[in-house]
Amino acid sequence: MSNRLDDLLPAVRALAEQLLEACSQAGLSIFVTSTLRTFHEQDVLYAQGRTTSGPIVTNARAGESRHNYGLAFDVAFRSPPADDPFADDNPWSLVGALGKGLGLEWGGDWPRFPDRPHFQLPSLYSVEILRAATISRLRRDMPAAEAPVRQLQELLDRAGFAAGAVDGDFGPITEAAVQDLQRAAGLVPSGIVQLRELEELERRLL
Repeated sequence: MSNRLDDLLPAVRALAEQLLEACSQAGLSIFVTSTLRTFHEQDVLYAQGRTTSGPIVTNARAGESRHNYGLAFDVAFRSPPADDPFADDNPWSLVGALGKGLGLEWGGDWPRFPDRPHFQLPSLYSVEILRAATISRLRRDMPAAEAPVRQLQELLDRAGFAAGAVDGDFGPITEAAVQDLQRAAGLVPSGIVQLRELEELERRLL
């Protein structure tokens, strides 16, 4: 598992650096413990507390965490008040507030499984569409679930790239819309949706 800021997408890396600086200015000494995870590493974490020893630390299987796409990072405390960098009595609410002030989503707000060390970039995209893009299954003539293709078609239309009927079928019209987006962004018009295309599409929609 990586703890390198360079392994985050640029927008997330910039926010992580800003959070570290904001915490430093507030007298909170934190450091980044986790950034990008492979799908295999995510499955190993998911197994902990279920089929392997240790406490349960995540409810996300491979492909279900934004860590798998360079969109999330975890932090811990470097110094007291607590000896344990993840201890409950560390001032997590202060770090969470600073992160949210920068526009990050804080895992400490999650009602079902609070994850106070966790921050991620809010995104237009479901994990389903991110997973499909990462394994290059969002392309013409490649079988894919309808839901991520429909979401892509809706977002392309909203950004001014006519993707045809929102029907979950990645056909020639949707492929042409993806290529138009790629050309407009100065990318190779491959027609294959990957994370850099989703990142460019999100920039155009926000």
